[in-house]
Amino acid sequence: RYVDEAEELLAAVGIGVFAAYLESRDIHVATLVPIFGADPLGSFYDAGVLSGAAHGIIGITLSLLLVFRTNISYSRYWEGRMLIGVMVRSARLTLRQIAAYHEGDDATARAERAEIFRLTSALYELVVDHVSLMPEDEDDDTMPGAMRRSPQSKILQRHELEKFDGHPSYVLIAALWLSRAVARAGQHKRLSPQMVAHVDGNVNQLIGAWMSARRMVCTPIPYPYVQQLHLLLAVFVFTVPFTIAADFGWLTLVVSAIIAAAFFGINRVGAEIENPFGTDANDLKVESFGDRIVLDAAAMLDARDPGAGTELRKVLRTKSGRIAPVRDVIAREERDAPKRSGGRVLNVFSRGVYLKGP
Repeated sequence: RYVDEAEELLAAVGIGVFAAYLESRDIHVATLVPIFGADPLGSFYDAGVLSGAAHGIIGITLSLLLVFRTNISYSRYWEGRMLIGVMVRSARLTLRQIAAYHEGDDATARAERAEIFRLTSALYELVVDHVSLMPEDEDDDTMPGAMRRSPQSKILQRHELEKFDGHPSYVLIAALWLSRAVARAGQHKRLSPQMVAHVDGNVNQLIGAWMSARRMVCTPIPYPYVQQLHLLLAVFVFTVPFTIAADFGWLTLVVSAIIAAAFFGINRVGAEIENPFGTDANDLKVESFGDRIVLDAAAMLDARDPGAGTELRKVLRTKSGRIAPVRDVIAREERDAPKRSGGRVLNVFSRGVYLKGP
């Protein structure tokens, strides 16, 4: 996205026009800088103060800094995707283990399984909601009021969300509810002690991934590095037109715009993907993963207790109020995938490979 760079681009074009005008009048402002020229008030053209070679050295250094910053940002982006994968894996393992090993077919056992499935789906939803709410400029998000808004959930009920008010670590409360539900199943002899330990291990992995994501959001790239990078960018981009005006003439404004778009654009890419959690266009689509968890939970719950997943599936209602079937959710992911990756995505529906909706 180059919208945020409009001012920089306009400034670079304006300086390019100014440099081209001076060149057309045989005035070379670069030679007026006394640091590089021994006789700045003498011959304007022969001094060659800010030569292309000097800018070439600065450009190489600046390129290395930009590549380093972009690599760090992409590493953070990829780490964020891996953390989301750990969360989804832990949630799915919990759902599968409960569906397979939770004993009992009476009404109490069915309600117990449905509650664990609901809390598991809600835990992931709250985790991604929490990391998207955390302020990036705060080192300590444990104080009340640090979050940008109250937690939101499509799965939990209003009275449950009210219990989170004023508590910034509401994810731990939701994890406690899930662990207590699993522990009660163990106390009722519906889960073996070994299985209770396995399920609790999955919850621990999900919480660990959440803490890593929290660390990433609260630890941006150091400000002095970013500040120095921006300073060098401005100096380089806004002075390079004076060194190329003699070769390009009035085309200097076009070349200046290209140089500004390249350097400022690469820097903007690094800033855009530095924090992969959020609601920006290029952030990870964490909500779609949550929808898939809900679909998986409803499908496995229906497989174990026919019809029990209907209530859970209602959270996936479309804007028209219709419950979104599996095919619609997957189609939305396929449609959004090219926007995220820029590559070609195989349309599995063209081959008739899809899951039928409820």
